[in-house]
Amino acid sequence: MNILKGDLKDFSFYDILTLIKNIQKSGVLIIESGGEEFGRIYFDHGEVTHASVKNSPLPIGTLLVRHKKIDEAELERILSEEREGKFGEKLVKSGVMDKEELKKFLKLQLVERCLHLFLVKDGSFKFIPDEKPEETNIKMDVDELMLELTRKYDELMEIRKVIPDDDIVLKVNPEPDMDSMTFSKDEWEIVFMCDGKKTVGEIAWSSKLGYFEALKTMRDLVISGILLKEEKK
Repeated sequence: MNILKGDLKDFSFYDILTLIKNIQKSGVLIIESGGEEFGRIYFDHGEVTHASVKNSPLPIGTLLVRHKKIDEAELERILSEEREGKFGEKLVKSGVMDKEELKKFLKLQLVERCLHLFLVKDGSFKFIPDEKPEETNIKMDVDELMLELTRKYDELMEIRKVIPDDDIVLKVNPEPDMDSMTFSKDEWEIVFMCDGKKTVGEIAWSSKLGYFEALKTMRDLVISGILLKEEKK
């Protein structure tokens, strides 16, 4: 078995994915950081089919609730049904969405998971041919994926103008502008977690919103004056 491997300092994420695309390989790309596996991207003849991130699973149900396709009660109902099949198949059979709309959300899930891997700069990678994921529902061209990742990265850089890094600690403003005190459910979750002790990174990685959406929510709450940055000691 020939294994392609290297250091992320020597190869860009784009270069690695493009190489796998050009040689039309099937298998899994494993990203490691801090001596541990960070995540995986699966390929079928050079196209991306699935991705997983160790610390941020971001299930499809979470995405659907976030985008108001279903509410949490409906999500729990579908999950508890004894109907056979994968969750996506249950959604289609329940009439929540058709197969094309499901594919759209699966691509969104794929992009958000790959974004975490895209941001890893200190680590290593290895590509193991012919290894397959447990589930494969979509195929995404590498160029399409990189276009979406670049767009997300640009959004992240805008967030970093307000929250420069993940080590910042946020706390609730004890004297907020009362006109700004109407929260969405997502904002309430973030406000509750900002206890003046947890870092932005700890909150974002553990939030059910997913890392990227949690960061955006914290950014908005800082701008509105609801959250304050703790002074570094």
